[in-house]
Amino acid sequence: MLKILTFTSFVLFITAGIIESISDIKYGIITNKSLVRFFALGSLVVFPYYILLAPDMFWLYTGNVVSVTVLSLLLFYTESFAGGDCKLAIVLGFLYPSACYLVYRNFTVTLFVAQGLSFFLGYCWLILCVVRDLFCGRISLCKREIVSGFKLFLIRYLIVMVHLGILNLVLTGLMRVGFSVNPQFVWLIGFCIAWLTGRAECLRNRKLLVIEGLIILIVSLFTKVVPFSFSTGYLAFVLILLLIQTVSKPGFYTQIPVSALKSGMILSMEASMQFQGSKFKDLPGVSNEQLNSRLSELEVCSVQRWGKSRNVKYISIVRKIPFAIFVFFGYLLYFTIWGVVKCL
Repeated sequence: MLKILTFTSFVLFITAGIIESISDIKYGIITNKSLVRFFALGSLVVFPYYILLAPDMFWLYTGNVVSVTVLSLLLFYTESFAGGDCKLAIVLGFLYPSACYLVYRNFTVTLFVAQGLSFFLGYCWLILCVVRDLFCGRISLCKREIVSGFKLFLIRYLIVMVHLGILNLVLTGLMRVGFSVNPQFVWLIGFCIAWLTGRAECLRNRKLLVIEGLIILIVSLFTKVVPFSFSTGYLAFVLILLLIQTVSKPGFYTQIPVSALKSGMILSMEASMQFQGSKFKDLPGVSNEQLNSRLSELEVCSVQRWGKSRNVKYISIVRKIPFAIFVFFGYLLYFTIWGVVKCL
């Protein structure tokens, strides 16, 4: 019976991933009605499985689903995840069978790794877009842009290292007073810090960074130990994540005719800067290139009037990424890794 329910849950997981990915690619939406349907069907499998037949697996399953849910909501409320992608990630985590959880050094709450893999795949796609556009002549990289990108990468890496230094001090303090720290939790926090540094302005606040830097300096002088004792693999992970973010940045943008601009699109920061000081009414403010900078119908009309008056035919927008398929593929890659590890 357990095998039948596990298989049923996996079939629902695959079906939901395929249907929602196609919907996102074809129509640009992930409907609540469809997700609720899969959640309801999954409940008919999940509740009998973990409450009646395998109650010993309940907390393992709950811990993984909660980790996915918390991370999804964090990404959503920091404008990194669209609402549909957030709900899809949670539903897929709900449907994913616990028999296929990856175990790493006796740690079993690892399903949140699937979301990290989703972003990795999404960035790889953006890098491929950059390479394609370079070969097709749609974009060009001058020396100034390369130098600027390298400086941005170094600055972000230094900022992340400062935050990780403070994190290490906190973790060290907790361990000295008897608290055990789950390495999975440390990796999750590190991922969030590295990911959000480029998006959350509060993490780039100069006053905060100066205070954190002074704390690290004082502690280092008193203890004669620099508080960066994370593993080489952990630091390499952060380095690669930031490098991928920097290299893929040109892929975030695409040029479209001003006449093709629609509500819900997001202007690049550079494009929105052109409007500042203009006498046209209802023009959008400076775009932060996140979901809260989506254009309204009124703003679209104003931008199009502005474009006609200035004879501007094309404008740069943030590329629409059908991210549902990367969310789904992230889970599939996690499943593949589990299968490979199990066979070793």
